[in-house]
Amino acid sequence: MKDIRNKSQVIRFLLAMMMLLGGGLQSVFGIASTTWSIAATASSQTEGTGMTFTITRNGDDIGESIDYNVTGSGGSPAGSDDFGGTFPTGVTVTFTDNSPTKVITITATADTVVEDNQGITVTILNPMPVATVTTATATGTINNDDAATVTLAIPSITESNVDQMVNATATLSAEVEGGLTVAFSTALGTAEMTDVTFAASPLTFAGTASEVENIALTIKGDTIVEDNETFTITLGTVTTSSAEQDGDVSTAGSPATGTINNDDAATVTLAIPSITE
Repeated sequence: MKDIRNKSQVIRFLLAMMMLLGGGLQSVFGIASTTWSIAATASSQTEGTGMTFTITRNGDDIGESIDYNVTGSGGSPAGSDDFGGTFPTGVTVTFTDNSPTKVITITATADTVVEDNQGITVTILNPMPVATVTTATATGTINNDDAATVTLAIPSITESNVDQMVNATATLSAEVEGGLTVAFSTALGTAEMTDVTFAASPLTFAGTASEVENIALTIKGDTIVEDNETFTITLGTVTTSSAEQDGDVSTAGSPATGTINNDDAATVTLAIPSITE
């Protein structure tokens, strides 16, 4: 590596002199101007899988180096959090003698967040003097590989003599970037509107993992002896911050049937009056 550095320093000096002398030293020493470029190789990968790019140089065969930066780009740009909190910046790639190409690997941090596919741009910079960058950038895509489920549950319900509030729950299994809404519908089975009323659709989630949102039910109290009565709740359309994420969130436990258990009883009491013949 020391020999490469020393040789590179000499060439840098000669190339700098060539710039001052209008290219005269180039013909004397037979030094060709170097061109650099970068191209995507396998640049569309899921989180945690390396995206590869090829840096190519033409024009000389000495040991030298070039740097690259990574930034977010496109309609859904990646953020620094996709790379552990800091974008790769000022990363140096060293070419040995007679080495025309180098493949670099850029890996986004794996997570469990449902999000859009995200774009990055890799930019090469800081070549040796007199070198020309013909293609400075290449783009890549971090493909989301995460999913979430909204699960519906209705607790056991026993009526009382007065109205009571009961919550059916919908639980989000994983974080969803940008939050989401979930529509739901209700239907009476053997229950009637005098037995139960429901909160209005939809449910709104902030998008945090293990978040629970409630569907409020009002169970009407009475003193009527009756059968246990049923109703259903069905989860419907999931709407996230993008159509891309919509397909990554599913529902479970739906439709769910709730049962209102009767708590009333009645007694038939026999009475025989006093009788005088």
